[in-house]
Amino acid sequence: MSHGTRIKGIVIDRTGAPVADATLAVTHGTSAVPEVGIKTNSQGEFAVWLPDGTFRLEGYGPDGSAGRVDINAPQDDFISLKLGEKPQSE
Repeated sequence: MSHGTRIKGIVIDRTGAPVADATLAVTHGTSAVPEVGIKTNSQGEFAVWLPDGTFRLEGYGPDGSAGRVDINAPQDDFISLKLGEKPQSE
């Protein structure tokens, strides 16, 4: 029985530099997700467990910059979330 996929990633700014202490949240998904308030470490890295499905991960930097990325678990096992870009249209 599968318990989900560990998705690892990094949060970067517009220049490609890692963003420490960014706050992340899974805001939409095809399954309920218990993890909220995920924080990046000092190298901008994070990890989250997700069940199989499609999810949206939103990130917010300490400077107020924001970004989001869609994740397809289990296909996406490493993602990069870029802050400071204009959000994509729905």
